[in-house]
Amino acid sequence: MRETISLCPSLTDLALGLGAGTRLAAVTRYCPAVTGAIRAGGVRDPDLPRLLALQPRQALLGMHENRRADAEALAAAGVLLVVTRPYDVSSTIAMMRQVAKALDADATLLQARLRTDLAPLRNALAGWRLAVVVWREPCFVGGRDTFVGGYLRWLGAETLPGGWREVSRDELASVDALLLPDEPYPFAAPEARTLAAEMGVRCVRLPGRDLCWPGPRIAIGLTRVVAALSDEAVPRGRKLS
Repeated sequence: MRETISLCPSLTDLALGLGAGTRLAAVTRYCPAVTGAIRAGGVRDPDLPRLLALQPRQALLGMHENRRADAEALAAAGVLLVVTRPYDVSSTIAMMRQVAKALDADATLLQARLRTDLAPLRNALAGWRLAVVVWREPCFVGGRDTFVGGYLRWLGAETLPGGWREVSRDELASVDALLLPDEPYPFAAPEARTLAAEMGVRCVRLPGRDLCWPGPRIAIGLTRVVAALSDEAVPRGRKLS
């Protein structure tokens, strides 16, 4: 029965990975395609009247991605909220079980596969100082207190302090490499080269969904990061404050 709406692309992707796509009645315009589900607005501008007309029983929401106002509007209409808040690898694995339970699915195999894929990456970039840049102007990063910061800790790497925040050029220049996912800001190759030259640091471009979509894809993203940097000597510099 299609009684669930998803307002978060990574959760839609997870539902598909769990084999529960047939339970989704609606997704956002940024979500992966789901056969039989309509698209109703975006992550931060969902078409609430259209969504509520479907009379959903529950909604999948991301604490970091979706707006409180939209969550409150859905709750006021009697929709059960399934809200996820991953902050590192272990909480991401637990979140997979949370979503599976809501969709009457089983996350056991998906969790086991992710643990297996992540195991060889533990501390693979110990000593590196990295920053995940999610916007160009002004420059925003996902810092130590975000889930991407938690994923970098799995690699043994340090990152800039704080949450999702604006940073100065001096802060960016203090790291050894910049990770440039292609969403929400679509970093192109020429921009990456320009940024690398301006900051004097290595830049690594990668698909945003492989690093910024909490779920089974993070093993792909972290493997890409390790593959791009592990052929270089571990930088030796000051500890990030």
